[in-house]
Amino acid sequence: MLPVTRTVRPDSLGEAPIFAGLPQAMRVELASRCEPLQVPAHAWLFRQGDAADALYVVLSGRLEVIVESPEEAVIRILGQGATVGELSLLTGTPRSAGVRALRDTELLALTRADFVQLLENQPRFSLALTRILGDQLRVSRGLTVERPPLPATIAIVPLGPGLPARELVDCLARAMGRWHPVASLDRHSLAGRREHGLEGAAAELDRCERTARQVLLLGEEPGVDDRWTEFCTRQADRTLALVGEAPISREATLTPIGRERDVVCCNWVPDRTGAAAWQDALAPRATHLVYSGTRFEASATRIARRLAGRSVGVVLSGGGARALAHIGVLEELLGAGIAVDRVAGCSMGAFIGAQLAAGLEPDAIYECCREELVSRSPWSDYTVPVVSLLRGQKLREIQDLDRGYFCVSTDLISSELVIHDRGLVWPAVAASMCIPGATPPVVMDRRLLVDGGLIDNLPVEAMASYGEGPIVAVDVTANRSRRAGFARPGSRGMRARLRRAAVGDDVPRPGLRETMMRSILSGSRDTAEAAKRFADLVIHPDTSSIGLLAFDEVDRARDLGRQAARAALESTQHPLSTN
Repeated sequence: MLPVTRTVRPDSLGEAPIFAGLPQAMRVELASRCEPLQVPAHAWLFRQGDAADALYVVLSGRLEVIVESPEEAVIRILGQGATVGELSLLTGTPRSAGVRALRDTELLALTRADFVQLLENQPRFSLALTRILGDQLRVSRGLTVERPPLPATIAIVPLGPGLPARELVDCLARAMGRWHPVASLDRHSLAGRREHGLEGAAAELDRCERTARQVLLLGEEPGVDDRWTEFCTRQADRTLALVGEAPISREATLTPIGRERDVVCCNWVPDRTGAAAWQDALAPRATHLVYSGTRFEASATRIARRLAGRSVGVVLSGGGARALAHIGVLEELLGAGIAVDRVAGCSMGAFIGAQLAAGLEPDAIYECCREELVSRSPWSDYTVPVVSLLRGQKLREIQDLDRGYFCVSTDLISSELVIHDRGLVWPAVAASMCIPGATPPVVMDRRLLVDGGLIDNLPVEAMASYGEGPIVAVDVTANRSRRAGFARPGSRGMRARLRRAAVGDDVPRPGLRETMMRSILSGSRDTAEAAKRFADLVIHPDTSSIGLLAFDEVDRARDLGRQAARAALESTQHPLSTN
């Protein structure tokens, strides 16, 4: 936190709601008392537990309010005119949360003594403060789920020559501009401005943020104008690091690209690989593929939807053969023109989701499932053909898939949920589908991995943590209006008579594999119910009449999925993205 040599204008105080009602003479006096400060991007204004010594007013820039323990969580974003620190001054208690600068931020600090004097002598100030605290209380009580805010400032930085950075910025601005105001800045657009250098850039960025919901900052490739690029990434809530087919260079790895970064693989072509190398080098939060030629606009628009919070994500539950209903659900969603950009799943849902993420249409997914799980596979074991199918489709790295994708498994050693959002597809899906006790655990990264349904059979919360748009959750285990049966081929006739002779009735008992699957689904029932708080639309195909291992009922499961999806889409009021 650095003192700033500047004159505090009284009208700058008037931009803050807490001071807006004060007489002009009082604002002039306060302006002379306030201390101007600057907090560099990513630096702390104060930490949770610190003593309260001042109230702060944001003149420019943005701050994030963070609860630091038991684990770090962002609870609010503060922009121009916002105040922070008033509650601790009122109560005399330590700071209940920390505050950190998202980008270079200018503040005014009002000391405790001046704050108390205002409370005692200015009823309008007390009333404004009461309203602000009341709004905070109302918001905190009203929000059942806090999703990450949209990135307000986005830097686009090419990490090599010949990359379509300008074209991408233009396409993003057009697409995002359909939903809300968007501005873009580059170093050339600042020429002729009254303010010069990076100070002028900061002032222009501040002006853009007042009128636009999101601002795009176009950086330069390494060596062209590193000071400008560093400014862009320092101010950005999110950085898109553009890479091409060229090997990773030393200059690229040294380019400052911020904490929150995505990798954009440009000039992508089908069956190309290589995104994983950049993932290892830059550790991004997400990887995007941008095709060249006629597919450029569509792939860039997909990124725009994710940045603007308009990207539809689909989460598919596990459920054995019942999960084949997901095929029908996907058929209806895509048929309705809904652009599905992200897919996640557990167990059998992970398997079907991986095929969609790889670019297969629902008809192709259906044919694959019917061929491998019905025609070629014995009903008693579905993991072997699933792994074989994934290998046969040459699905290499999760980062190389057309759509964003992750699946979940359970680590038997730590009893933790593992999110697979990078690495080879088929081992991740195999781990997500591994039934404990029926098949050996998958060994990966010194972990013993089994079916993710043990902890979270419907990983909606993990999808929501990205904050990229509405979520459709499909739960094939939810409808239990009638007693669910199970399928064991050949259970009539002689076997039924033998059961009556042995145990007194002819009701078939499930085998080990089905018993374990039922245990998994029962154990994660509460988690699935809780996860629906994060979903914008929940679809419940009534698959209770289909056995968990009845893969030969793929056609009926598909139809049940279609029916449930049609009914859900007709009844929903939530606008899902169709462009």
